[in-house]
Amino acid sequence: MTDQTLCALRQSVDRLRAQIETAADQTPAGWRDWIATEAYLPSAENFAHYLALRRHDIRPLQRELMRHGLSSLGRIESRVLPTLDAIRAVLSAATDGPAVPVASGADFFAGEARISARADRLLGRVSPHSPVRLLVTMPSLAADDPGFVRQLCP
Repeated sequence: MTDQTLCALRQSVDRLRAQIETAADQTPAGWRDWIATEAYLPSAENFAHYLALRRHDIRPLQRELMRHGLSSLGRIESRVLPTLDAIRAVLSAATDGPAVPVASGADFFAGEARISARADRLLGRVSPHSPVRLLVTMPSLAADDPGFVRQLCP
């Protein structure tokens, strides 16, 4: 592992973050009229970042990050920029680069907390007897014909 390799990796992550931020900045403005509550804006912004991220083939970057013991970006959905910033901070420290601010623990996991709270509101709290909740999309026929669902579960 050379310092040059980590520097190049840091530059790749920096570049990816900048591209994501630029692409995502244009997206939420078009969604503003659809967002009923200001509380949903952070989720919309993160979703825009996630969509921008998925426009890139990050597999080579993921492999390099994993090779150096860093996040594979595999669970980045609820915290795109905070995850990239955490990786940038580690790479910057390892290469004597400029300090990169990282999110607090609460801010880093805020997206997860929002998802959990909204799932509780929508689906109810998780039962102590069964930690699994399912949301199933079915055709309109299922609402009109109880027999339809019974056929699915013989």
